[in-house]
Amino acid sequence: MHVELREIVDGDLDTLCAFQDDPEIVASGFVPHRAPGVFHEHMRKTKLNAGSIGRSIWVDGVLTGSIMKFFRGGVHELGYLIGKPFWGRGIASIAVEQMLQISKDRPMYGVCIAENVASQRVLQKAGFKLDHKVVEADGVMVFHYVLI
Repeated sequence: MHVELREIVDGDLDTLCAFQDDPEIVASGFVPHRAPGVFHEHMRKTKLNAGSIGRSIWVDGVLTGSIMKFFRGGVHELGYLIGKPFWGRGIASIAVEQMLQISKDRPMYGVCIAENVASQRVLQKAGFKLDHKVVEADGVMVFHYVLI
């Protein structure tokens, strides 16, 4: 399996939007669902933000997801989304390792909901440690991981 991170281009956005539109992905992550037009605009704006690095994740020539390093609330954060058809293959772990080679910003934070055990394992495998837990206003337990 060959995993490659590439610059996100406009041609990637429809596929990435379809991934984030999947109800299981919405339920499993800390990724807000966005309608297609809003999603496209969000991705274009994010690419322009100073300190942001966005990459599409390609496996053996197939677009499988995206990964972003961004600066929010005074900290560097890492977020990723793998399309449901590609879950369970170790793609996120490889993509996170590759992004951590591209961005040496530390500390780096990763956030996931408590129920998303797979995402917790990805972060832990990359060396992130649980920093703190927060119960959001809607009752969802959110884990904040940090890599120093």
